[in-house]
Amino acid sequence: MTERKLRKLLVNAVPIETERLVIRKINMDDAYDMYEYSSLDDVCEFLLWSPHVNIAVTEGYIEFLQKRYLRGLYADWAIVLKDNGDEPIGDIAVVHMDEEVSSVHIGYCIGKAWWHQGITSE
Repeated sequence: MTERKLRKLLVNAVPIETERLVIRKINMDDAYDMYEYSSLDDVCEFLLWSPHVNIAVTEGYIEFLQKRYLRGLYADWAIVLKDNGDEPIGDIAVVHMDEEVSSVHIGYCIGKAWWHQGITSE
């Protein structure tokens, strides 16, 4: 399967629900909540991107995602706790695909208030 085909498959696989979580596409209404966790140095320490310096960076990223979603090319989603309304507490993404061995590497970013609660393992 090519990377393009796999990304199309993944982008159409959401929303995904677990007992506590909903994994869904990121939308512009998520900008403030996303900025809240994406602007923290310790939250972003091991990520492929730097902390967002202002809300405009977050909004720009969400606009980029929206264009990629429309083209069926992106696999980056909001992580939402069902008990927390529809506000994202983090995001999860496919950060690398290896077509040769049919595998993907997943990266995630979780707001500090939700660390050590088993969210990413769920």
